[in-house]
Amino acid sequence: MTEITGFNFTEDDFTAADLVKFELIKSEEEEDLNNLAELFNHIVAAKAAKLSQEKEEFYSKQLVLKELESDIFYNHFPCGYFSTDSNGIINKINTTLLGWLGYAKEDIIGKVTWQSLLSVGGKMYFETHYSPLLQMQGFVQEISFEMVKKDKTRLPILINTKQIRDENGKVQINYSTVFDVSQRKSYEKELLIAKRTAEDQNELIEYTFRNASTPIYYVLEDASIYDFNDIAAEKLGYTSEELHTLKIYDLDKNYDEKKWASEWAKLKAKKKITIETQQKKKDGTLIDVIITANYVKYGDLQLNCSYVLDITEKKKRADELKIANKELAFQNEEKEKRAEDLKLMDFAFKESSTPIMLHLQNGEFYSFNDALLNILGYTKEEFSKMNLLNVVTMDELACISQWDEIKEKGTVVFDCHFERKDGVLLDVEVSSNLIKYNKYEVNFCYINDITEKKKAETEIYSMNELLQRQTDCLLLATKSAQLGIWDWDLESDTLVWDEGMCKLYGIAANKFKLIKEEWIARLHEEDRTEIDNEIQLAITNKKEYNTEFRIVWSDSSIHYIRATGIVERVDGKPKRMIGVNWDVTAEKQSIQHLKLLESVIVHTKDSILITEAEPNDLPGPRMIFVNPAFEKMTGYTSEEVIGLTPRLLQNEDTDRKELDKLRTALNKWEPCEITVSNSRKNGEKFWNNFSVAPVANEKGWYTHWIAIERDVTKQIEATIEKERMIKELLENNRELKQFSYITTHNLRAPLTNLVLICKLISREKIEDPSILKLIEAFKTSTYQLNETLNDLINVLIVKENTDLKLEELSVVEIMNKVKESISETLRDSKAIIETDFSDMPTVHFTKVYLESIFLNLITNSIKYRHPERNPIVKIKTTKDAIGRTKLTFSDNGIGMDMSRVKHKIFGFHQRFHNNADSKGIGLFLIKSQINALGGQIEVNSEVNIGTHFTITFK
Repeated sequence: MTEITGFNFTEDDFTAADLVKFELIKSEEEEDLNNLAELFNHIVAAKAAKLSQEKEEFYSKQLVLKELESDIFYNHFPCGYFSTDSNGIINKINTTLLGWLGYAKEDIIGKVTWQSLLSVGGKMYFETHYSPLLQMQGFVQEISFEMVKKDKTRLPILINTKQIRDENGKVQINYSTVFDVSQRKSYEKELLIAKRTAEDQNELIEYTFRNASTPIYYVLEDASIYDFNDIAAEKLGYTSEELHTLKIYDLDKNYDEKKWASEWAKLKAKKKITIETQQKKKDGTLIDVIITANYVKYGDLQLNCSYVLDITEKKKRADELKIANKELAFQNEEKEKRAEDLKLMDFAFKESSTPIMLHLQNGEFYSFNDALLNILGYTKEEFSKMNLLNVVTMDELACISQWDEIKEKGTVVFDCHFERKDGVLLDVEVSSNLIKYNKYEVNFCYINDITEKKKAETEIYSMNELLQRQTDCLLLATKSAQLGIWDWDLESDTLVWDEGMCKLYGIAANKFKLIKEEWIARLHEEDRTEIDNEIQLAITNKKEYNTEFRIVWSDSSIHYIRATGIVERVDGKPKRMIGVNWDVTAEKQSIQHLKLLESVIVHTKDSILITEAEPNDLPGPRMIFVNPAFEKMTGYTSEEVIGLTPRLLQNEDTDRKELDKLRTALNKWEPCEITVSNSRKNGEKFWNNFSVAPVANEKGWYTHWIAIERDVTKQIEATIEKERMIKELLENNRELKQFSYITTHNLRAPLTNLVLICKLISREKIEDPSILKLIEAFKTSTYQLNETLNDLINVLIVKENTDLKLEELSVVEIMNKVKESISETLRDSKAIIETDFSDMPTVHFTKVYLESIFLNLITNSIKYRHPERNPIVKIKTTKDAIGRTKLTFSDNGIGMDMSRVKHKIFGFHQRFHNNADSKGIGLFLIKSQINALGGQIEVNSEVNIGTHFTITFK
């Protein structure tokens, strides 16, 4: 009898299944491992003795099983039951399971394997977990699957299977019991949702407390502070550690132990109280606060939960209001004094025949006499409601300037206009005097009516002055219009030009007099004959002189001139010809530019349409032009669409959001680009890319909209197909990733069992050399499979983990840690490691990844060292021209043929040498780690020279 962790065993009833149970408790019972190994060796030795006894037990079990297979078991038990032959085909099934699945017996028995009734994931789990475990143990217990019913719905189950074998270990029959766990699954799901909801609520309460902008305290009955949020400590100027050591007495001078006890009792009775008090900050200053205290009981804990509102600024504003009220009272007293002064002033100028007024800087009339009212025609009540600007024809800015001048000089005399009540303007002379009385400044004005004087001055202007003005106006007009005036004396054949003509012909401004031949010489040679003929026709009164010609400047540039003139006759004979010239070169160039643009619009392959500027609302701007490309794209002719709006192209699939975007741009007079579904004249739908922009005239007023349209149906359809393929690719990738997770997870348990069995097998108890050889081969394969699985899991972790902690790492510290971990390997290989981290002593990366990179690259340099020399590894950090950190690894190993391995060097399970321990995982893992954080890795290598790796960090 052997006892291990509460289980009693004899060598006779100890089976391979019990070994699995020991594996599950191994992590808790390490001290029994030696006993377990010894017991296993006894079992192996007693194996031969047990064979005959197991044969007898086999026959007895067969009899029991036959009894269990009675009609009552199959048809009336509340659980499913079936049995399969050695090939997995169902040869018996009870009514309960058939009812769950919706099949008849003839659909199942002898026709299907039970795994064919599983879901896709269940079939994979059957092959990777259930079947291997059944083969190893001879039974499985409570394995979860989903079976597919006849109506394609799924049934979640738990299955127990027992395998019956003959004396040679060959499977005879498999018995399985099935339990429906649908309600259990639903309950577990509801329980998980409730748990997550409770956790979320707790997190929200904690977050609200910590991040509230109002100070919050939890205070115990002894006045000690139990907890508080960050703003509470910040407002008082304490650190969290300091505030935790204080009591309420330290923060509020109005409290002592006795008063706090009284307040606590009051709070406990009322549950909530509000207190106005003062709190003392760390620097000693006091702040006025209102505290809302709430009694809270949490289990055995009694707390005062207090919300603190700072009212310091509120009280400060109240004090300021008191001061302002005092100032207002003072002003009222001053106003009463001023009223007395006004009575004195009224008496002084009341009977004066000279109009007098007093006004403040803002134009408000302080006082005025009856003489002023008489000349302006207002009553006292009317004038009292007016302002200076209502009377004086002077803008506000001029009034302010006038006031500043009066303030500077004291007395100022100036002329202006006063407007009477009947609208008549009076010319007046105003003598202004600034009077200061207490805090007030008043403009004291004497007004003298000078209307008649001004009329007399106006009549003094002479006709010569009026003529000069007209001459100046004419000169200004010609200059503004850039006109040139010429005068040709036909009898003397001399021309007189003004300054404008000289500028038009590009000659000196002092060249005002010339003969006709000099002017003809400046004409373009192709235009001279025609212009001379037109002049002669005008002189002979056969045609008006209104023409256009070209002139050539001294720099050979050509300018277009338009000319018009009249012939003056005396006694019917032509004596004189006068006229004007103006430059139309820019106009000509604009016309040519417009013709070029018209050619582009007409011949472009893009559809172009022009609409009116408005209305933006329904029905919308009407089309006034479409080019041939529009007709070709839509099937409409220009005659059919001119006068209509572009809305005629819309259909039921036109995106309203895109149209709203266009309408917003139209209302803001902004360019816009949209892509919508439209219809051609024949009803065929197409995708239309629509770019529209406003067109403004020279004044900046928007006059039209111009739109460029393109048929992008092929591009849109290609985009939709691309998105479909990407979605399908992502779904396939997700399923492959899920398969990888299931595979690695389900291989872990049986593989761990195999590793344990390898450790427990004692070589001393086995004498057969062939068995020993098989066991060693079995151990080697098991350990290699375990390492491969670990590598695959590491790769999956790197690929999946995108939210890694980045930190500033010391390269020296990482190097020292890695060297320490492989110190024995470095010593045995006599490897020399040379480092230079002076340029960049730190890198911004993930610590575990950087350690892995150092470890893999250094151990690779040692693993693939040259047999004729000791390995030398050189590691260096540098900074490139754009500030990126680079890490280089160089060695003098056997190297690689880059022409052969360049494109697969970082592949998964790629091996380029015959080393026994080479797995082809390290470089793949390094590249995955670097790429996961946005970095790059490059490699150069020469056979028998060495290898050089360059890592560039993001």
